[in-house]
Amino acid sequence: MVGSALAVVGLAQLSSVPDPGYSAQTGWLVLSWTYVSVPVEYDTLQTRLRHMRPQGVQVRRRSPVLVWVSSPSGDTLWKRLYTPGGIRGDVGVEVYAEIPVAGKFRVELADAAVHLRSELLQVERGSAVVVELREGRFLVRQR
Repeated sequence: MVGSALAVVGLAQLSSVPDPGYSAQTGWLVLSWTYVSVPVEYDTLQTRLRHMRPQGVQVRRRSPVLVWVSSPSGDTLWKRLYTPGGIRGDVGVEVYAEIPVAGKFRVELADAAVHLRSELLQVERGSAVVVELREGRFLVRQR
């Protein structure tokens, strides 16, 4: 009897948290996407064997990607530089971050040729806002 009462009280407490591990005392901005930055260096492989030649020009290295979160007044609240993966730095980057914030914010991304900027996002206490990047635009999901 006491155990079931504790379980009901525990479930009521857990229901106020959007996901396990997130605190209801603050809001959470979750950034999650894969981004392939612009090439900054190319490689032209020269070989005498025709069947070993690649089609077109190969990417040798890609630009690093800077992601930051700023307030409406322009103050930077969080910033991280992501470097492309792979031995040659020619693979895209996996952007993932969980940032405890509450209020209005903007997410921005920049590489050597692209600067993307989201609309103002409202993050309430006890909620999580998930930001994804698809087809060059930020998509926002509220939890």
